[in-house]
Amino acid sequence: MKIHLAVLYKEYLDLILEGKKTIEARFSKVKAPPFRKVSKGDKILLKESRGPVRGEAIVKDTKYFEGLTSERIQELVNSFNDGLQIKNDFLREIKNSRYATLVFLDNVSEVIPYYVRKTDRRGWVVWSQENQKYVQETLDGPPKKSDMNPYFSDCESGLHSFFKSSIRNKEGYPCCRNCGADVVDWKRLHRRDSDDIAATIQELKKEWWRTHWWNVEIDQKALDHAISRKTDLQVLSRKRIQKSVGTVYDLKGRLQPYRDGYQTPYQGNIIYYAQHATGTCCRKCIQYWHGIPEGRDLRDEEIDYLTLLVTAYIRARLNEGGGSRDK
Repeated sequence: MKIHLAVLYKEYLDLILEGKKTIEARFSKVKAPPFRKVSKGDKILLKESRGPVRGEAIVKDTKYFEGLTSERIQELVNSFNDGLQIKNDFLREIKNSRYATLVFLDNVSEVIPYYVRKTDRRGWVVWSQENQKYVQETLDGPPKKSDMNPYFSDCESGLHSFFKSSIRNKEGYPCCRNCGADVVDWKRLHRRDSDDIAATIQELKKEWWRTHWWNVEIDQKALDHAISRKTDLQVLSRKRIQKSVGTVYDLKGRLQPYRDGYQTPYQGNIIYYAQHATGTCCRKCIQYWHGIPEGRDLRDEEIDYLTLLVTAYIRARLNEGGGSRDK
């Protein structure tokens, strides 16, 4: 059995993990991996492009094609697209390919994300002793503590991770992805009661990632800007919510803000810190923390509520003495 590292765009990897895409296809102009390199029973690590390994699968079967023409490529896609889920824009990219590999996936599972060190642009790596340099962390190890790792948790201290968790309670709400703890009052959160902000903040702080942003030292540029614009911060916060997460666009068939999940920087403005701390940084976080569905514009009352959370963070951090780290 060989192990392969397959790099996929997020939209296709999501489809695989959701069980909608059951065949991974690779097209090329030359004989390059995985062509004739994949066998039944091999293991595939599913890595998000510019992101972590998020899943694993076993090869159920493979089919290889060569001497392709644009007409033959279209025939292949028509025959297998229930499993391929190929988009029209990708068809245009592969129209001049001469070789194709279809990998039929089985036993697909989502894993605790981990990172591998990869320094080239290959979309498919056949694992061997010679290229172990691409491994940064053990394949089955827990997520490592990092200031930029929302998957990390310190469960023994009551700080969990609910980010993209596949573990759900009987009502369908997220449990900790690393220990399965069901400790958040999601129904209370999803009522979005503006008179219950203090309790909402305490629920948010049950996640390691949110607590990190409540305690992290605020950079001097962000702090100076916040102090100089102190009287305007509520207005500025509302504008930031509207701009960063309030409006969705049709991006390759999906309604979402531009670069959703990456649109909120980590420093330079105290509002960015507040968004990460209060789960208002992207629509995925807003959906699981505040119960507002993705795929539509935010309503005025929803923007008002999220702005209240952001400004509550800003007031708390400025009042504690200039954003210094909690002791």
